[in-house]
Amino acid sequence: MQRLVNSGAVSRMTAAAAIDAANVSTERADVFYAALGERLAGIGPRIDADAVHDLRILLDRCMEVGPRGEDAALLLVSKRLNVLLDPENADVVAYIAKLRKRAKAAAEPFTTAPARACSGKGRAPLTVQNGRAVAKHVNDRLGREPTFAVSNQTA
Repeated sequence: MQRLVNSGAVSRMTAAAAIDAANVSTERADVFYAALGERLAGIGPRIDADAVHDLRILLDRCMEVGPRGEDAALLLVSKRLNVLLDPENADVVAYIAKLRKRAKAAAEPFTTAPARACSGKGRAPLTVQNGRAVAKHVNDRLGREPTFAVSNQTA
C-alpha cells in the first residue's frame, strides 16, 4: 500500500527544518562544524529560496569561524545554488586572510602543515591540497580569479 503525502505536509516539514540563524550565529566553531553535515543534508537537492536562505546562514558562520576543511562541502553547495560571497564583507576578507596565512605556512619547507593547521580533536587538517580546493571555491563564490597562489613545495 502506497502512502501519498500532501503538499501542505511537505511544506510544513520543509519550514520546520529551516535553520535558526540566531542559534547558528552563537554556536562555537566545534558545535557548528559538528552539525554542518546534517544541516547540508537538510538542504539536500532543494533549490528554493528557503534553501538559499539556510545556506547563507551557514556561509556567514563559516566565514566567521573558518577556514576548515569541511568548508569545501559548504562552498560546493553554494556553487550549486549560485550563491556568491561579497568580497567586501569583513568576515569574507578575514576568512581569505586566514586562508592565505595557513596556505603560506603549509608551503614553508620543513613545516608539519597538518599538525599546525589541525588544532583540535576531530578537525580536518587544512593541508596544501584541500587548502587549494577551499581557496578555489572561495574565489569561485566571489566570482573572481584567485588572488593568491600556493607554492608547490612540500613540507
